Amino acid sequence: MKYSLIYSIALFFSISFTTYSIERNKTFLDDGIVYFRGGIVEPACTVSPESKNQIVDLGIISSNQFNGVGSHSIKLPFFINLMNCNKNMADKVSLYILGDVNSIDKRLFNITEKQNSASGVGVALFNSEDEMIIPNNINKYKFIKENELKIEFKASYLATKETVIGGKADSVVWFVFNYH
Repeated sequence: MKYSLIYSIALFFSISFTTYSIERNKTFLDDGIVYFRGGIVEPACTVSPESKNQIVDLGIISSNQFNGVGSHSIKLPFFINLMNCNKNMADKVSLYILGDVNSIDKRLFNITEKQNSASGVGVALFNSEDEMIIPNNINKYKFIKENELKIEFKASYLATKETVIGGKADSVVWFVFNYH
């Protein structure tokens, strides 16, 4: 027992001296600092599976149905549904609707340029009150139910030139939800 105590004390001083010796011989250069930033947020909402990667079929429309700049096809409804929403986030949801803006009419999304694409037309989006949604801007929405948000939109083709030339008329729009 006596030897065990002596060995323990000797080992303690040996480790302490080694640690002191290593610390004393370190050289530090102040070459820079790394700051860590971030935050923790409450879970907000989940985009429902049927709302992800939607295809909205605007139909096949004859180019002679457009009668000049500003004329449009029938507005077809579609929805984006959010579910499992945190009620504390209800007033903090905004939505960016992003896409390639039409070069003639900045209120429209461009038709994807491919061989045999239609021209003289763009895709217009409208909210549930039939107000045109301007691309690449923030839009605010209110929750319909305590933990769900169903956002109604309408889409149509809108003529940007006097004459619309027929062809493929696809467009891609990204919906990005922001919780702040």
